[in-house]
Amino acid sequence: METQEQLQWEARASRPAAIAAFGSAALLIGTAVYQATAIQGAADTPVERVMTLDAESTDFIVSAVMQSVGVLLLAVVLWYLFRAAKARRRELPSIALPLAIGAPVLVAGVGIAFGLDRAGAAAELVAAGPFDDQAAEDLIAGTSSELVIGLGFAANLALGFALVLIALNAMRAGLLSRFMGIIGIVIGALFVIPLIGSPLVIQLFWSIALGLLFLDRWPGGRGPAWTSGEAVKWPSAAEQRAEVERGRAGPEEDGRAEQEDEWLGPRESGREAAGEREASAEDATAPAPRPTQRKRKRRR
Repeated sequence: METQEQLQWEARASRPAAIAAFGSAALLIGTAVYQATAIQGAADTPVERVMTLDAESTDFIVSAVMQSVGVLLLAVVLWYLFRAAKARRRELPSIALPLAIGAPVLVAGVGIAFGLDRAGAAAELVAAGPFDDQAAEDLIAGTSSELVIGLGFAANLALGFALVLIALNAMRAGLLSRFMGIIGIVIGALFVIPLIGSPLVIQLFWSIALGLLFLDRWPGGRGPAWTSGEAVKWPSAAEQRAEVERGRAGPEEDGRAEQEDEWLGPRESGREAAGEREASAEDATAPAPRPTQRKRKRRR
């Protein structure tokens, strides 16, 4: 009964979770497009970057808000994936849920605060008069207070930890394929240690893929764990191809068997009829018993 209720809840909540996933991806794309089209100032030198930040401060703040809301929607996505994974795999630590909800909120708030701090510092520096590249670099490197920087690091650490825990356990429960699980783990690691830059591009792909998965629009079908309500390994690509081939071969073999039955039926009946005729012919040609011999034996 609990499994059936869980599956019903997942069916109801799948659409809002998918909308949140698609919305997060759309805002990430919108942020990049908005920055490319709205911010037109030159940014070749530190001084020019500060001047552009001051002149286009509103656009920078808007883009920061858009990006923060995109991260904020991850809370809905991770909440849904956590509940689905927890129902199938009790080993998933419960601490992942408050981290999955609280960390995106904190990351979004820090992102907006960081954008406001940078815009305000740039305005003060420009208003103070001429400045050199060193002053501009100092502003770019340390615009935010130590509190904002510390909160940002803690928020990214918590979000990365939540992503790793949920993606790993969802993969082990069969809700995510091995590829999707590894992508989620990589995104979580990049939030903590941005070795190759921001995880926005990978996060964009992962969010769209999760939306399709939640709506059961995944190419080739979802793993059996989504319908069984239990932890079932996601089939590999080779296993899926073998299953498709068996499904295609099944009807063909059944049709061949029926055709063989249809062809063998008349033959067998013909053989039986021929056997009966041969038996009747043998009975007809068999010699009759000689009663005279029996009588002669009795006389003797």
